[in-house]
Formats: sequence, structure tokens, C-alpha cells
Amino acid sequence: MYPFFTGTPLGLDLAFNQQQGRSKLMAYLNDTLHLGVALGVFDPLQRVSQLPSIEDLRQLHDRWVLERNEISVVNARPQNADIAYPQLLKANGQIMAISRYDELVAEGLEQGHCIAIYHQSIANGHYCAFKMAKPERMTIGIKITKTQPLMCEIDQIRGASNAMPSEQTREIVYQWFEQTKAQLKQRKAG
Repeated sequence: MYPFFTGTPLGLDLAFNQQQGRSKLMAYLNDTLHLGVALGVFDPLQRVSQLPSIEDLRQLHDRWVLERNEISVVNARPQNADIAYPQLLKANGQIMAISRYDELVAEGLEQGHCIAIYHQSIANGHYCAFKMAKPERMTIGIKITKTQPLMCEIDQIRGASNAMPSEQTREIVYQWFEQTKAQLKQRKAG
């Protein structure tokens, strides 16, 4: 998926590490590269490719998350921060939509992750963010692949510091997601 890591220490660690799911590792890579761009790091790809291990990738990711969240709060408020996000998917009593920039930043600060880097994608209708309180505190990211008709996929379900959800939480999120998509299809047909 990332041929530029071939032969690097990080690439070898990624290839031979059997402890983590490949999708979680790819999410770390993707998020870390997005964070580097958001922070204005010169050539974040090169910086990441020089890391010696997955653990070093996690540490860099977490450090950049903290930096990004601090900058967001202090001085990086976008011009469109006060415009409500498009509500493309229905929330329910258990899963609540994040509807504004300030809520998104607060979610990232509270959960210690980088959901705030998706602001522009959310504002443009290409992504949706939700929060869930029970059975676990989670942030849910939905990627919008097409707007007409609406096509989407679950991009992430993450807890504090990108913790993975329990099976029970995953089932609740998937059930909500499938019900929401079914409701959208019924509205289009009716």
C-alpha cells in the first residue's frame, strides 16, 4: 500500500509485525501523514519513513496529535468554523453527530486523537464524525464516497488515544450504520 516504505526499518517492521491488525497500522500511517501536513512539517512522508519501528510511529502520531490539538485551540481556527456541518447521516440517542468545528476540536482534545484534521472534509460533505458515550466512549468517522446517491463507509471507531472498540461497541455501531443506510434508501425510493 505504501511502496516508499519498502526496505526501510519501519517498512520491515510493518511487514513482519503480526501483533497488530494491518488496518489499524495503515490508519496510524495515514493519520500520521495527515497530521504532518496539517502541522506544516516539511516532507512528513520522509520523516515517517525514517522511523525505525511501529512503536516510534505511534509515539510520533501521539506527539503530533497533541501538537495539532493545541494549535487548533490556540490559533488555527478556520474561517468556516462557525458554519454547521452537513448532517448527511442520522444520529440516534446513543450515537450523536458532531455538528460544528468547536465540537470536533473538543472531541479530539477529550479523546486524545486527531479527529480535528477531518474538519475540512466534514465541512465539504466528504466525512461525518459522531461520538458515542455507551457502552464505551468512542469517536466514529464515516467516509462519504459519493453524495448522490449517498454512499459511505465506516472509516474509524476509536476511543481515547485511538483505542480499539470492544466487539459489543463495534456491533452497535455497525447496526446503527446499516439502519441509517437502509433509512436513506427508503427515503430515496419513497
